[in-house]
Order: sequence, then structure tokens, then C-alpha cells
Amino acid sequence: MYTIKAMSEKTLQHTKRRPRWLLWSITAAVVISAGIFSYLVFVPHNTDIRDVTVDGLPAASLPQKLEIQKDKLEQTFTSPELKADFAFNAIVPMWDGTGNGTLQMRTADKTGRWTGWMDIEADGEAVREGVKQVATHYPETPLIVDGQQYQYRIKLARANADQTSPTVTNLKITYIDSRQSTIEKVSSAAKSFFNGRALAASHGPAVNSRADWGSPDPNGDLFKGTDKYWSPEYRQVTQIFLHHTVSPNSQSDPKALIRAIWDYHAKTLGWGDIGYNYIVDGNGNLYQGRYGDDYVVGGHTSGYNYGSMGVAVLGCFEPNSTCNQLNGGRTGGINDATMNGLTNLLSWRTSLYGINPDAGHDFCKQDGSECIGIPTIAAHRQAVGTECNGQYFYDQMNVVRQKTREKNALDWWGINNINFVKKASRGSLQQLFYATDGQLYAAFWGGGYSDISYKRIMSAPLRERFVDATILDETDGSQTLYAATQSSVYQIHINTNDVFDNPDKLITSSGIRKITVDTGPEAQTTWRLDVLASDGPHEYWWKNDGNGVQGGGLLWNINGGLDMVKTKDPASKDELYIATPSNVYRVKWPVNGDIERKTITELPNTVAVDKQTLPDGTELLYTATATGVHETWWNPSHPAFSAPAKLVSFNPGVVDIKKTITADGTQQLYVAKNDEVYEFWWGNGHGVTGAPLIGITQGGITAIDKTTTGAYQNLYTVTRNYIHETWWGNGQLGNGPAIVQLK
Repeated sequence: MYTIKAMSEKTLQHTKRRPRWLLWSITAAVVISAGIFSYLVFVPHNTDIRDVTVDGLPAASLPQKLEIQKDKLEQTFTSPELKADFAFNAIVPMWDGTGNGTLQMRTADKTGRWTGWMDIEADGEAVREGVKQVATHYPETPLIVDGQQYQYRIKLARANADQTSPTVTNLKITYIDSRQSTIEKVSSAAKSFFNGRALAASHGPAVNSRADWGSPDPNGDLFKGTDKYWSPEYRQVTQIFLHHTVSPNSQSDPKALIRAIWDYHAKTLGWGDIGYNYIVDGNGNLYQGRYGDDYVVGGHTSGYNYGSMGVAVLGCFEPNSTCNQLNGGRTGGINDATMNGLTNLLSWRTSLYGINPDAGHDFCKQDGSECIGIPTIAAHRQAVGTECNGQYFYDQMNVVRQKTREKNALDWWGINNINFVKKASRGSLQQLFYATDGQLYAAFWGGGYSDISYKRIMSAPLRERFVDATILDETDGSQTLYAATQSSVYQIHINTNDVFDNPDKLITSSGIRKITVDTGPEAQTTWRLDVLASDGPHEYWWKNDGNGVQGGGLLWNINGGLDMVKTKDPASKDELYIATPSNVYRVKWPVNGDIERKTITELPNTVAVDKQTLPDGTELLYTATATGVHETWWNPSHPAFSAPAKLVSFNPGVVDIKKTITADGTQQLYVAKNDEVYEFWWGNGHGVTGAPLIGITQGGITAIDKTTTGAYQNLYTVTRNYIHETWWGNGQLGNGPAIVQLK
């Protein structure tokens, strides 16, 4: 018989909660005999998973209310052996009750062979906020066990006969069969769309999509009326909770188990979806859980779902009768394959979220109350009064954090590669905006390198990575940062005290590579956003009237765009130059009230483009290929484009260029290769001269930016994990320490 155990001091040290009402245990079997009334929890969509819920007390010919008889201190109520309408692979009880008691279940297969009695923990926590609870007591997951019959027994106890008897009412038993292959017909179209394995963001581990594990609701749009059944909410993630699922540690069909949990959460409990964000099986395979992508609020840790991510490991890791029965007497923690898959997931997610896997912090409920001191990667039991994630798994938590940290240090997923840098300033304040795949950052300094401060601005959504950013100075002294992921552009206002507003999504597109922002001829009453997407350049516009983006469209259907710059010609007409792997195109407007579209260069292995206009009106286009940089020119007296002339040649490896003109008319070209940045200069009667400006011994240069600050010129070189500043002026040349170093 299962006995109620006091929580250890280790479990309670971060927990400040009311005592648990009951710890109910269950041993599972299938239910329902002929002629017994059963009911289904209402859901707005039918699925191919079979489930039935029966009234447990009438089915067992027991009173509607169980309580101890007078003068007794304890009493046990045992149901008859009950037969289900169909074979099941999951079973779960729910009930209303008061006082002290335990509940056990056992199950039998079609041959009549019974399991031992098994305990189920159901302490009545409202695991998911904002939904009516189906009962005061229900388990976090169903008991995953095959059966055709089931039996339960309930033991109520009190300390003395003068105490009010504990009670049990409204006992419901739900059994589920999620093994049917007919579930595939529901998700086949979604599988085709997601190609089965969808959710690894750039460089991340493979994650089985909802369609791949056969979710009846793969796109999260079936359980809805006028609104979503469980509308996604989003919060920045700073906490991760680990769970177990009271199922065998080794699974022959883990997808069926996940479907059973989904059915219990979505339908039986009435949540509309599975509560976990991710699931890990016994072979270390990863599965998407809750619909809504990254940062979506799940339902897994009572009171602490907002700002956390819930990861369930399929298995039972507590030293009790239930786990012993499910695992044939073989108990222990998670195996090596599960540990590897789990820590792959945690390394990927903590890298994207910027979470230190070894840190601890105060984590609070949504309203800021009941803050608990807790590790950033914690067991469920460290937040609420529960045995989850099982003692054996809990004892491995330090190993989980260690392996996660080790993988982060190796940057397994390439997430900490810096993708770009944009230099800006406001007065004497110097600013760098840069991003990895998953995080957008800023660095600020005013005096010297010792004065640098850093800020994480926002995180990219799941399956997204940051690709570009630009900064616009506003007339009131504030600034607006525009940041692009592959599918969205966000607007972030920065006031004059360097306070960042929350990101506001401006537009969505597909395959975004570059963005530019400026103001129209109305002098900051109209803002314009140019976006290089997978189908070519788009322009969007809006006014400062609170109505958002008010217009926009595709300027030219150009596939394969790599780079884009925006300039004005000598007549102040807008121009966009778009580089593809084989061409540079120009879009110009207004020209006779329309848009002019022309091809300027046709050069193989084009990688970047830049544009300058001389004081005499001559326009200069610089096209970088993998092996050099070419110049094309034209002016009002010679409007035809010249043939591209190769200014400088290299062995293959050019990755970026920047072109500038100094105040005295000297032209400067900066060419980045894998391990060096070269400077070339000419003009004022001098031919092209060049020399290496900076060398990076570890290589990996991906981008550069160039600015002028007073009498000094500054070059910012991006490598895999660093941003270096090179400066010169007044006869001096210097390389300071790396301004940014990602570890």
C-alpha cells in the first residue's frame, strides 16, 4: 500500500506553499461494464483517439460519497474488477475530495493477467492557469499502461474518531486508446507541409513536429470556435522545468504515449492542447508539445507557467510501486540516450534564450507574487509540492546542468555566432547593435573601453534568426531600432535615457535578408521601410498617427537577393541596389511617375554591393564577387552604365565590402576576407593603393561596418564570437580589445 511521505528538506527549501490535501495513488486497468452510463468531456472537434469517461463510484456499486463510518479511523473502498469497452493504453482518475487518503489502481490485459497495485499522485494543483478545473484532484499525466480491465481502491484515514471524515465524491475514470493508425489521416497534410521534422531552428537539433507525432491538431487550429480553444500567450523565457510522465522508461511507440497525454490534457481536462512545450523519449528523440512556437505559455507547473518552458521526459523515475510496476522492477534515472537528447534540447534553448544553465534566480508567479529561489534548470518538485520529476531523475539534475553547460561552451548549434553589426551614435554615446541567431544585443560606451555596458534587447521566435538591423535618429533626440528576422521586422523605440520599449512587429514577409529605413520627403512625417525578401525588394510606409503600416508592396520580383543598399541619385530620386549571386539590379522611383527597373552588372559569384555619389554627380557602384571588387560608373552626361572594371583581385574568399569618401575627396574601399580586412584608397591624382588593415588569426570574418567619429575613422570587424574595433586618425592607428566577446 502506498503511504504518504513527508517531503524532504531538499525538496522544500525553495517551496512556500499550502500542505498537500491528498497524495492519491493509482494502479491502472481498463473500465466500464455494459449498461453503465459514461460521458465524454465536451470538445469542439472530433479526433481519432478513443477515450471514454465513466462515473467511477456507480460503476463499482459504491455510494456517491465515500467517507469513514463512525467510530472508525480508516476505511478502504475497493471496486469490483471492471471491464472497459475497448483495450486502452492510458487510464486516469479524477475526483473531488477532502481530508487524507490514497488511491490505487491496477489493470489487466485481455488474458486476465493483472498488474500489481500502483499509486497515482494527484494533489489537486491547478496546473494550467485560466481554465476551470475538472476536479479538485487529478494527475499531471495519465497512467500509461496497457489494459482491458481495471480496478481501484481508496483508503481514507483520520487521526481520531472526533475528526471530520475525509471524503471522495464525483470520481471519474477516463481510459484512452491513442494507438490507432487512423490518427495519421488527420495529420497527413500537415506532415507534408512540415516534412515530418520541422522545428529545428537554424543549427538546432531535430525536433519532431506535432504532425510527426500524429497530433489531431497539428496546426493548432482545429480546437476553436470564434477564438482559439487555448489562445497562445507569450512571455520571455527565463526558467526551465523538467518533468516525468508516469510511463515506462522504454517505449516501443512513444508517439502514441504523447497522443495519450495530449488527449488527456486537451480533452479530458479541457485545456485544448498538451501542456508541455517539449517532450523527450527514451531514445533521446525530441518532440514539439504546446502549439504556438517559442515563448508560448504552457501548462506544466502550477502558478509558474508564465516565463517558463516545460520539458517532459517519458518515463517514471520515482522509487515507488508505480514506477516499479511500469518498468518491471527495473528502476533508476534517465539513460544515456535520453540524457544526450535532453541536454541537446536544453543547450539549444538556453543558448537562444540567454539562460545560464548553472545559475539560480528568483522566479515569480505572473503577478509577481510567491517568488522562489530556484535554479534556472529545475525539477518540477522544486517549485511546487509534487514528486515529479522523480527522485532518481532529480538526483541527476546537476549532471543535466553540467552537460548543458559543456555543450553551450562548445557552441554546438552555432547560435552564438554573431551575424551582423551596425554602428551608431547619439552625441558622445557610441552604440553597437549586433545579433546572434537568437538574441539581439546593444553595446554602449562614452569614454573608453572600460566604460562599455551591454544589453540584451530581444530574442528571436522559434525557427527564426536575426538577419539585419538598422537605426534611425528621430527629430526629438530619440532613436528607433529596426530589427529583422527571416519573417518579421520589429520596431523598438529608444528614448533619450536609453530606455528600450518593447518590440513592436511592423510587418511579416518571407526570407528576409536586408532592411533599410528612412523618412520620406515630408521630413519625418512619413517613415519608409525597405525589405529585401525572398521574392525581391518591398517598400512599406506609415505615418506617426498610430495607425501602423499603411501601405506597401513588391517593387520588383527578384529571387535570390543577398545584399541591398538604398541611396538617392543627384536628383533626389530613391534608388535600391540589389545583389544576387549573379547580378546587381537597380530599382529607381519616381521616374515619369513610375518605377524604373534595370540590370547593372552580370558577374558570377556576387556576394555584396555598395554605392557612392561624387560631388560632380558621378554615381559609382561597387560589386564584390568572391574574387574581387568591380566598379561601374555613370553620370548625367554619360547616363549609360560603364562596363564593370575590376579594381582589386583576391583569391576566393571575399565576404563583405564598405565604400566611403573622406572630406578631402579620397575614396576608400574596405574588403573583408575570411581572416583579413584590406583598405584601398585613391583619388586626388593617386591611383589605387592598398594594404591589410587588420588580421584575424582565428579567421571567420563574416561582416564589417565603417563609420567616422570626429577626426577618427572606425572599422568594426565581425568574427564568429567577437567584434573588433580598429581606429585611426591624426596620424594614429590602433586596435583595441574586442568590444564584444561571446562565450
